[in-house]
Amino acid sequence: MKKFVVALVLMMVAAAGYAQDVRFYKKLNSFCEKRLGEFDLIDANRKLILDSIALSMSTSKAKVLIGCETNTRRTQLMSVWLQTAMNYYGIYNIYVFSGGLSAQQVNKNVFEQLKKSGFVVEYLEDKAVISLSKTLSTYMYFSKALSDEMNPKDNYVGISVCSGNEHFQLNGFVNYNLPYENPKFYDKTPSEKYINTQLNLQISREMMYLAHKIKQLNNTK
Repeated sequence: MKKFVVALVLMMVAAAGYAQDVRFYKKLNSFCEKRLGEFDLIDANRKLILDSIALSMSTSKAKVLIGCETNTRRTQLMSVWLQTAMNYYGIYNIYVFSGGLSAQQVNKNVFEQLKKSGFVVEYLEDKAVISLSKTLSTYMYFSKALSDEMNPKDNYVGISVCSGNEHFQLNGFVNYNLPYENPKFYDKTPSEKYINTQLNLQISREMMYLAHKIKQLNNTK
């Protein structure tokens, strides 16, 4: 019995090693913690992709470019959640970018979902400033083309989130396809709210898993 207790304590200490360095807003912190208990909900094939992405991103000062035809929904959510997950695990050497074939207006459902998750969102015309806590830096999100001067042009990990009949190509030093269903097909339908909520949950869960894997890889170096 004593051996079991000691082993359990050691497991708890090891897990604590992955805890965030800076506490988020209470509601956001609670949201993130819930996602940590849902890794078993991630499809096995998607875990394989996420594991490969984690390996590519575990290099020093990795740049990640997330893209799709439009930079208005899935790419925006994934950018926010990947940056948030990295902050949660105290990983500060990964830089997240996103883009589409052209700059368009970010869909309002994106920021509404983020507000419900616990982020503080402030609007500035066609942009939004998002805050994770009172102490961390804020991040500005807006739609932009891949060619935008803010985005990396080479030596980046490319992640496409397109699905179905969407056609999109990235030119990173390594590229991955991590498709998410396009929620636009449910706009103005009874399922719109549910679909956007589920998309936010899926992306946040998978980005927390991705950051968790990167932290594990970094700790073994």
